[in-house]
Amino acid sequence: MMEWILLIGYVLLSTLIYIFLQKLTMELSNEIWRFLPMAFFLIIFINGILRLFLYFLSFTNGLNESLFLCGVGIHGFFTSLIAFPVIDSRRKKKPEKPSGKPVKLLASVSVALVIFFAGITTFGLFLPKQNDQALMIVGQFMFDELHENDPTNAQKSFDEHIRNSPFAYSAYLYLDSPSVSYLDEHTVFVEYGAYFQSVSGYLITDGKKSYPDSYLEIPGSGYDGSRIYIHKESDNIYSWSAGL
Repeated sequence: MMEWILLIGYVLLSTLIYIFLQKLTMELSNEIWRFLPMAFFLIIFINGILRLFLYFLSFTNGLNESLFLCGVGIHGFFTSLIAFPVIDSRRKKKPEKPSGKPVKLLASVSVALVIFFAGITTFGLFLPKQNDQALMIVGQFMFDELHENDPTNAQKSFDEHIRNSPFAYSAYLYLDSPSVSYLDEHTVFVEYGAYFQSVSGYLITDGKKSYPDSYLEIPGSGYDGSRIYIHKESDNIYSWSAGL
């Protein structure tokens, strides 16, 4: 019950904020800014849709985040779409006094912030999750190879065939061409070069295995104590580090 009350409260509060934003942008003399809130929320909605698309292709995690962006985008877009003609109609019927400098300044600042956040949102689709996407693409390529070959031949197939897969090879290069191998049939092991007597990398799973935020012993690995320390990054991606 409390969750529904909080959700309704959030929707009502956000609706008032969206209407206030739409009203502010209409204080500026250039009418093109009146469409800015709608464009901003449309960008958020498209961002959410693209994230959902990448999620269902298994290149990213974050289903809830994608659905949240879709919800905020569609809510804000329709709120502004409805508020626009209502505010405009009321102004035509009963012209208001010209806004003072503080209101116009606040409107200008709001427009600048909306443009800024629209840019951050647009680039954020690709930048924050790009490393995770690249890891999942390389991991999926490895699992596909494993399903077709035994581990030894699959490793050889990866080294030989990844260049023939532009999608996977681009992701591999984005990760700065680390060493990629199999830890077991459910885990891909990504390792970067040593740096100041330490080494780090990622574990990518196929979803059938999980690791706690702890350490994992890998006999014969050459790491300090033959162990790596693991930290969960997302559902199927873990970062790890070890001493040498």
